[in-house]
Amino acid sequence: MDYSPDNLKALILNPAESLDVEIKPWLDLAIPADKAKLIKACLALRNNNGGCLVIGFQNDGTPDSNVPSDVRAAYHVDLIQELVAQYAFHLFEIRVEFVERDGIEYPVICVPGGVETPVAAKRQLPDDNGKYLIHNDDVYVRSLQSNNRVSSTKARAADWQRIVKNCFDNREADIGAFVRRHLMNATNIEQLAVLLHPTQPPPSPIERIVDFLQYGKQRFDAVQAERGKPRWNAGTREVGAVIDGDVPVFSADEDFLNQLLVRMPRYTGWPPWVDSRNGPESTRPYVFDSGWEAYILSALMGVSLDFWRIEPSGRFYHLGAFEDDTPYPEGRKPKPGTELDFFLQTSRTTEAISNVLSFAQSMGCNEKSTSLAFAFRWSGLKGRHLTSWASPDRHFYSRGPSQQDEITTKVVVPLETAQSGLALQVESAVAPVFSLFGGMKFDSSVIEGIVEQTLQRRF
Repeated sequence: MDYSPDNLKALILNPAESLDVEIKPWLDLAIPADKAKLIKACLALRNNNGGCLVIGFQNDGTPDSNVPSDVRAAYHVDLIQELVAQYAFHLFEIRVEFVERDGIEYPVICVPGGVETPVAAKRQLPDDNGKYLIHNDDVYVRSLQSNNRVSSTKARAADWQRIVKNCFDNREADIGAFVRRHLMNATNIEQLAVLLHPTQPPPSPIERIVDFLQYGKQRFDAVQAERGKPRWNAGTREVGAVIDGDVPVFSADEDFLNQLLVRMPRYTGWPPWVDSRNGPESTRPYVFDSGWEAYILSALMGVSLDFWRIEPSGRFYHLGAFEDDTPYPEGRKPKPGTELDFFLQTSRTTEAISNVLSFAQSMGCNEKSTSLAFAFRWSGLKGRHLTSWASPDRHFYSRGPSQQDEITTKVVVPLETAQSGLALQVESAVAPVFSLFGGMKFDSSVIEGIVEQTLQRRF
């Protein structure tokens, strides 16, 4: 706080207008209760990282008429400093300034900032009846009373975060001053810059894809909020992917989108990054934040919900509702929220990985030096059973229910991976999901069979 004469005079003119100061009526420091008020206020201001205690005013800011005969003697700095030294566990220096108003001098006790350790009381102060007004180890803080005036109270649990933050901030400031003081004479400025600003390693592909998965979900939530949620609720499967390697320069124009979507293999009638350019206007892709997006609420293949994003920088995102929760035009349909078909999840994961491999190849990435980092997230799993309702010819007893609602898995796929070699990565992505259902683990040959069946369009 600025303790200049002009600022202190402004405090005296309007002491009740600022929450940055504490005001007290005239105190008789020979009386234990008044002495305790002053000591608590000084300790609280120190723990608040400094401030002012203005003496001689009521809570509403009006002058207290009980003026001592000799104000300067009653509040001499040596007297105040001695009281603080007697009761403060960590000694700190205070100042006392006297500011005149209407012919009367009012003391302003200035407590400096820079606290690095919380200041506690180191001794007890009893009143005339033996009741302790200050206890050993009490820590005092400034508190806003119901009448909107600041007072001093013992620290509560909610106050400690602020106290500790003040101490840490001041310690960091001291460290910064030390570094500046001792390194300003460094002759090698480049070495000094490296010391003060060490090079941070770039985020790993896995770290990047986890962040992008969150960004994709934020975009979906924003678009859905604009367009309105569907009338049914469904679990969701998300996939995010980033290219790890040199990516040729592209723009989010029609040529770029056409190059990726036209060459993309279609293993099912409804791939994750479905080309909706010829669909209803509400489903057509659009450019947002240097990337292509599409929000598709459709009934062409049964009711479905999809959101995808494709970025020229080599980032791809898709969110789709579980087929288990959306109505199909024919065949058996589970009750929404009750089942998860393991065949569908394995097949859709296979198709997503294959599609992104195709995108990277269409963009001209070097197959030898490029990899793709994937993150998959399943949400809305709790209470479901793992089943095979979409493939009733499979003899599979349901497992579960899952006690976990959400899971994220991550895999890295080299771009040079052949389509026939995707089974290992697909299994790594889906196995932790299936394990949530009573520890279910499929033989690798089962996953391999579903991957092969998907890639050969046999279902």
